[in-house]
Amino acid sequence: MPHDRDYTYWYNYYFDLALQRFGRLTPSRAYLRVPNLGVHNISSTRLTTDQMILLAKGLKFIPTPKPRPNSQILKDFELWARRIRIRHMFQDNERDKGFNPKMYAANREFEPEPASQPFEDLIRVARTKLDAILREHPVNSMGRDNLSRRLRNALRELHNNQHLRIRNADKNLGITVMDASWEHSQALSHLGDTRNYERVNEVPTRTLYINFLDYQFINKRYFNKQERKWFSTFELQHFAPAKFYVIPKLHKSPISMRPIAASHSWVTPPMSIWLDSQLQPILPRVIDSFILNSFSLVYDLKDLRVHNGALLVTLDVQSLYPSIPIHLGVQTVDWTLSLCSDTILPHKAAFIV
Repeated sequence: MPHDRDYTYWYNYYFDLALQRFGRLTPSRAYLRVPNLGVHNISSTRLTTDQMILLAKGLKFIPTPKPRPNSQILKDFELWARRIRIRHMFQDNERDKGFNPKMYAANREFEPEPASQPFEDLIRVARTKLDAILREHPVNSMGRDNLSRRLRNALRELHNNQHLRIRNADKNLGITVMDASWEHSQALSHLGDTRNYERVNEVPTRTLYINFLDYQFINKRYFNKQERKWFSTFELQHFAPAKFYVIPKLHKSPISMRPIAASHSWVTPPMSIWLDSQLQPILPRVIDSFILNSFSLVYDLKDLRVHNGALLVTLDVQSLYPSIPIHLGVQTVDWTLSLCSDTILPHKAAFIV
């Protein structure tokens, strides 16, 4: 287990290193060459300078890939052109308040009509330029590698090191390097909490999928045509149990882990997406403290006038979602819907509850 706060912010280190590497560059331009400076090593392994420079590029950094055949590039272009035409063809649907893009049932075999002339001209010009580029640069030309040989070696070393785990920290506090054994022990510690987790011998995916289909059929009167079509696209092979992992909470003392159960491919998310589409529009009407997301909070705070002597306080609830009593959550939703009888009819509100 790492020591409390035994990690390093590498800002000054990389600032000095950038000036050494890039010579006459001004400090601001040196920072541009090293885009992400937040790297935290809480492992028992001492990383090399090249490994730290590589990690400072961020986990979204993409090393120059191997060249792709021209046929694949042209196929990708046609898919892009198809998306442009579909977006243009159904733009009126997107303005329709009853249209939910999250519940759009894609048809891979559908061929859209040509778009308006300006869009078709754009596609034609882009294709012409792409053909010229492909003729000028043969398929075996990889172009300039965005990693030096030393950084490629560092990438290979980190990839092959089975004793380390590299994760993004909670609250976007940067990249964290930790021992795999410590991450494993922290994950087992969370899974051992029988209040929130239960050991099972098998996952009844097929049974839950059948219940999912029966539920939709019995209550199909509450779904519109688009929603019913979207539900029908889900098949048994599309579902998989939630993936459990942990991410480090560097802002805590001592450092701990936040458990994540990514259930985006489980049986419940389709219905959760539908519930979200029903509840989101009415929440701002009945809950004054409702905040959609972090961007909404920033937008609201920009006009906030804080009086002298006022205190700004933040609260943090440990294990917030698992701690919410289900019966209390259902009662709260029922109360919220009762205030919006003009928007959601009582029989549909009862179905949602």
